[in-house]
Amino acid sequence: MKKKNVIVAIAGVFAVLCLGCLAVTLLADTGRAPETTVAAVNKATATPTPAMLTVEDIERKRKELTDLQWQTYAQEVVGKPIRFSGAVLEVRGDGRVQIRDGKGLLTVVVLYGVPLDVAAALGKGQMVEGAGTIREVDTTLTLAVRIDVGEIR
Repeated sequence: MKKKNVIVAIAGVFAVLCLGCLAVTLLADTGRAPETTVAAVNKATATPTPAMLTVEDIERKRKELTDLQWQTYAQEVVGKPIRFSGAVLEVRGDGRVQIRDGKGLLTVVVLYGVPLDVAAALGKGQMVEGAGTIREVDTTLTLAVRIDVGEIR
């Protein structure tokens, strides 16, 4: 029993010494002037930019939210920026392009406003990616995410 008490006492002293060294290090004057550059001010006052949504983000929300919460969310995301990436499933004559994005089997992503020359050059299975704005999110039969394309490559 005495050996255990000695070990506990040594461990306690070691912990106090470590905390003391840490406190001295944190409180010590580094000798440097405070950082007051424009970059430091901007960094301190900048509002964080939210990351662009993805189709997977929307799928995740659909699983997490109740029906009532989902209705509100689906309206709130309209007009928000979104990234997309997936294989072309179909191209329509008006420039609409349906792609396979997200993980859900019943998720449909339709891209609107794809220039006709770009749409005409797309083949089934070809990978496309880009960004745009959410036009609509609908769950009538499937999870349909409709996107107004800003850029596509």
